[in-house]
Amino acid sequence: MQLAGGSTRIELTSASHASPRRVPPPGTIVNVDTGDPGDLRVLDHAEGELEDVERALRRLDEGTYAICEACGRAIGEDRLARSPVTRRCADHALAPVTPGTSAGI
Repeated sequence: MQLAGGSTRIELTSASHASPRRVPPPGTIVNVDTGDPGDLRVLDHAEGELEDVERALRRLDEGTYAICEACGRAIGEDRLARSPVTRRCADHALAPVTPGTSAGI
């Protein structure tokens, strides 16, 4: 818009096309890169890994670490080197877990 004397007046208004940034409620986990709340996949994965490590440490304390929960045989060193939290030998890696038991035998 032109003003008298050739100067320009600029009107500052909020753009109607701009999307408002919603602030999540306190305590909500937010993706630090995107600011999007609700994507808890990374947290769920990290919690699962922590549970696996804690379970392996308990088994170490109990003397059952490196013993297959399905058959009771030793888990191979190469398998444990690849995945120290593994609970089963290669033969039983895909065997279903019986709920409420640790051995599934």
